Amino acid sequence: MSDNLLTRKYPNLNHVGTVVRDIDQAERDNSNRFGLSAIASRFTLHIENALYQGKTVTFSAEFGFIELGNTMLELIQPLGNDPSPYLDALQERGGENTHHLAYLVPSIDEHLEMAHKSNAPLSVLFDAKLPDWMGRYVYVDGLVHGVLIELMEFAQQQK
Repeated sequence: MSDNLLTRKYPNLNHVGTVVRDIDQAERDNSNRFGLSAIASRFTLHIENALYQGKTVTFSAEFGFIELGNTMLELIQPLGNDPSPYLDALQERGGENTHHLAYLVPSIDEHLEMAHKSNAPLSVLFDAKLPDWMGRYVYVDGLVHGVLIELMEFAQQQK
């Protein structure tokens, strides 16, 4: 079998990211409308010196994860008015929306290199380090037609 994306097993879906105006209201709506459980994990991140559409940006957002069994729903509320992939998604797409599908990978760079070798017409729209060097995440357009993909790489724990 040839070594390309079509013959390689893709990692399991980690979560579906959605951008919301108000994370508390979204949590209530998801519970009332669909019977989803409450947010299991919630935190605010301040992302500094990220590369977004070729420009360096710094912004904050609140993140909440709802367990769905075999995956999670991520609610993302941009904080403030600083340019970010989340605030722009709210403004450019006319409101709350599904933002991305997320996968954990051992190495973002190796994964992107493999995609480039298969001639995938991809572009990295966003590239950021997580605070405290926890890892890195990127948003990639072109890996899957019509869907923004998040690749996440977590730093190895020091022993």
